Amino acid sequence: MKRKISAFVLSALMLLVLAGCGMDKGKAPSLFDSKHKTKITQSFQATQNSKWSLEWDGEYYRVLLKSLTDATVWSTLPEELLAPSFDEEGYEKNNNPQLENPLTVQYINPENMQLEVLYGYSGSLKKGAYELEKINDGIKITYYFDNKQISVPVEYKLIENGINVSVNPAEITEGEFKVYSIALSPFFCSVNNSSSDGYLFVPSGSGALITPNEWSADVSYTCSYPVYGEDGQLKNTDNSGITNTQPVKLPVYGAADGNRAVLAIIEDGAESASINCNVGNAKFGFSSVYAGFNIRGVAANGSYSENTQSTRLSVSFLPLVYSKANYSGMAEAYRNYLIDKFRLKITQDEVAVSLNILGAAYVEADFLGIPYKSLYAATNFGDALRIVKAFTDKTGTKPAVSLTGFGLSGINTGKPAGGLKTAAALGGKKEIDALVSFCKSNTAGLYMDYNITKFSKSGLGISKMFDYARNTVGQKALVHKRVLGSDKEEKAAEYFVARKKLVELGKKAADNAKSMGVGGLSVSSAASGIYSDYSEQKYYTGNNFANDYTAIAEYNGKIGNKILADSANLYAAVTADIITGTPYCSDKNDLFYTDIPFYQLVFKGYVPMTGSPVNLATDSLDCVLSAAETGTGLGFTLIGNYSERLFSAEENIYHSVLYSAVSENIENIAAEYYGFFKKINGASITEHTLLSKTLRKTVFDNGVTVYVNYGDKAENTDSGTVEPQSYIYTEETNEE
Repeated sequence: MKRKISAFVLSALMLLVLAGCGMDKGKAPSLFDSKHKTKITQSFQATQNSKWSLEWDGEYYRVLLKSLTDATVWSTLPEELLAPSFDEEGYEKNNNPQLENPLTVQYINPENMQLEVLYGYSGSLKKGAYELEKINDGIKITYYFDNKQISVPVEYKLIENGINVSVNPAEITEGEFKVYSIALSPFFCSVNNSSSDGYLFVPSGSGALITPNEWSADVSYTCSYPVYGEDGQLKNTDNSGITNTQPVKLPVYGAADGNRAVLAIIEDGAESASINCNVGNAKFGFSSVYAGFNIRGVAANGSYSENTQSTRLSVSFLPLVYSKANYSGMAEAYRNYLIDKFRLKITQDEVAVSLNILGAAYVEADFLGIPYKSLYAATNFGDALRIVKAFTDKTGTKPAVSLTGFGLSGINTGKPAGGLKTAAALGGKKEIDALVSFCKSNTAGLYMDYNITKFSKSGLGISKMFDYARNTVGQKALVHKRVLGSDKEEKAAEYFVARKKLVELGKKAADNAKSMGVGGLSVSSAASGIYSDYSEQKYYTGNNFANDYTAIAEYNGKIGNKILADSANLYAAVTADIITGTPYCSDKNDLFYTDIPFYQLVFKGYVPMTGSPVNLATDSLDCVLSAAETGTGLGFTLIGNYSERLFSAEENIYHSVLYSAVSENIENIAAEYYGFFKKINGASITEHTLLSKTLRKTVFDNGVTVYVNYGDKAENTDSGTVEPQSYIYTEETNEE
């Protein structure tokens, strides 16, 4: 098996080409000014609230967050890293500059066209090259790197439950050396490698933990995950080097060690962020997880934008102690944050099953020996009705039903949003109305899914000649796709919709779903991924994609549509009426100790969820066990008709989705699971515990406790024996 961990190699080895973007409407950063105006060396308190005191430590050049209730202290730099250390002969050792570091800056060296690194402590603070001033609610430190003509102002502000650290890219100054990316407080979420119970939390897929003490002390290992997945402009290209199968859906990370933990929330600029880990190495003694932000965008050809993005970048750090100092406490804290920010509410009506039904696909055909592609109706509207009727009758469930690929181009890319017309081969108004009528009374909603992010033909006011997203050098941002079964890249004939057109297109899709009487919209391509557009500065590095999606969601609310979000990133999850395709595992990086259901811990009981399609999973039983572990619904992907020609379809549809072939199996699975699901419908999770790598315990707020055994041996629990690859549950009763 190919290992996905790698020895620490500075990304400075990546070659970039300096290139400006002629059509760019943004501005370049201000020129560097070497005059350091205000410098405070002594320690002082900047501000405090009822819970915290924010202070400057003049001895160690760091910002302190002190609890006023339990005497705990958090710092931008762990004190152990800054205290003098001595070798065997009594001589003071030099600490590693990577660790003495409240700020990391990557810049492009014009002499060799490579990325190089500056460290805030050794390159700025220790040299006295900084400005420090009090601001409302906190401290502002401007880090000067005089030899590279770069300055970066960082604000540290006290918030109700911790500290917020931010930078405004517009305030960065430069000379000939250009800032490429920054990392804010990279050691705020860190653990000592010698700790037996310390771990890092990484939100890959459902979530994962890293236990640094089990890794080699001789080598440092790294991993990096773009928030919301890789930028669509770079996805699946050779130069990206990213092969994550379970992208980051939530802009959070954290660290826990004993009775202390920290949850980090990327508040602003999540679209341009990556979550990075640096693990192991006795020379360092510490492992950390942190957020890095791209200041400039990079295209698939390696070019970058001359001008920087405009969005403020910020991370809030929320300390947790004692019983809350664990990943369950982090999930609770994040859920409370989302409740406050997005007004999430408890739901009593969750969904046990979702059915994603695929419509048509272009397949290979020939006429008189001349090859061509024709649209094959894998499922017409009549087929969809028969599937839904049979499934609901045999399982007793009310599934959420989504229709994908029912437009003019099927599941293939064609006109934007399929031209908002259904393919004639799929049926007419009579068949559509019959399906709509049945679903209104017998399902948890019917949703039309439209691809609003990609197109290959002009339509709906979007032109191939003008309305495409641009990369950093002003060229068309192409959709890069692999040839199935090979390492070759197909000739790109698909484009990303210009970001300035995205909301308009999403509203048209909403209006179309409404006019059909469906009453439900899914734009899964936008819910699960982001992309940049360098036509305008506000769209750099994926910026404001969340705002675009939110505008579409809000419009749907105004016209009475419900929203289904498949494989939902945060911005889609908090506006959804149901989430499908919920990840049940992590990326399975070899660095990870184990997966955790962090995503489900956050949303269970607040947003109805179903998991990744059971019948498409490598291990379908794991999908069911994961659903039981977290109380989420089951997902299935289906078609009504099958042809061998579908094997040659670009989307590679497999016969495992043919309803007539799998109906008995999936109906039995769904019916059996529904009996358990009714026990935890509407309940949220109060506690999740790893009893071992393979045995998990989940406690719901209605008194139900579930034990899930993923292992190959029976496990004993307080509630009885759990057989291999199975689960049991108990219920609290009021009986005396």
